[in-house]
Amino acid sequence: MMNKKGILDGLEVRNGRLINNAPDGMTGIQKLAMVKKARRVEEKTMIMENAMYRAEMRADMMENMKGRSCMD
Repeated sequence: MMNKKGILDGLEVRNGRLINNAPDGMTGIQKLAMVKKARRVEEKTMIMENAMYRAEMRADMMENMKGRSCMD
């Protein structure tokens, strides 16, 4: 689209060369797909973090139970 100066939006002439400063040509569907993928990756990361935390808690609990049975 041309602006009031007759220059195309996102394009400018600098030192005799045409410079493209236009935003990327991503469609709304492509942006939505990227957001959904990022959300899935974040969910998977949270699931793994939760699983590692639970495994560590379980190991600590088992270690504590072993220590108590030896003291009896």
